Amino acid sequence: MKTKRSTKQRRVLTRYSAEDRKQFIQKYRASGQSKAAYCREQRLNLGTFCGWLKRYTPLATGFAEVTVDPAISMPTGAAERVEVRFPGGVSVLLPNLGSSSVTARLIREVVGC
Repeated sequence: MKTKRSTKQRRVLTRYSAEDRKQFIQKYRASGQSKAAYCREQRLNLGTFCGWLKRYTPLATGFAEVTVDPAISMPTGAAERVEVRFPGGVSVLLPNLGSSSVTARLIREVVGC
């Protein structure tokens, strides 16, 4: 009895250098596309690309400039919430705990996650 061979072609695996991976990540960030759309366009596996992003995206370390709005830091009529804007466009709304040292400690805890 003869067995039928599949006519389906096997996918050829491509290995990319670290420099190639970093270039893909830079182009992705500049593209403004979603990860899935970018990977489809570049013919990359989405899971593999997400792994590259984790591997080649450094964690935020060091200090970032913090600007305090004078209206918020005033004891009288203090705002109920404090907005913290991080580099990269991420912002977090926190309850105003009345003390800048307590708020700073809370921010450090949140950033540490």
